[in-house]
Amino acid sequence: MEWDFKFVPEHGILSVKTSGDLSYETMLEFIAAGAAEMQRHHCDKILVDHRDAVLKLSAMRMYRLPAAEVTHGVNQRRKVAVVISPSTVREEDARIYTDLMHKNGLPHRLFGDPDAALDWLVDRASTAP
Repeated sequence: MEWDFKFVPEHGILSVKTSGDLSYETMLEFIAAGAAEMQRHHCDKILVDHRDAVLKLSAMRMYRLPAAEVTHGVNQRRKVAVVISPSTVREEDARIYTDLMHKNGLPHRLFGDPDAALDWLVDRASTAP
């Protein structure tokens, strides 16, 4: 699993593109790295592009993600926009993820379009859910 963080000062967000296999263990490493980068850049918004990654998380492991995120400082202040494609994640898994984050009060949203994700992050009008 690889990722590349970039700070986008004109929007005040962190952007990251991932590739390779994203297992539960690498997801934990990714969450820690992302939280550290957000802190380093003093930003509370991140655009995560998983379209080139292969998500290999079971539903059972997904239920542990909110607690892992909170452990690393991801909270209700931090907006996370995740861009996926049908080849990245199954529709059922996307629904589970969305429900989990919502139930835990974490402002995370899934998008198929990076522009819609950016619009949501920077609070521009967007038709995305």
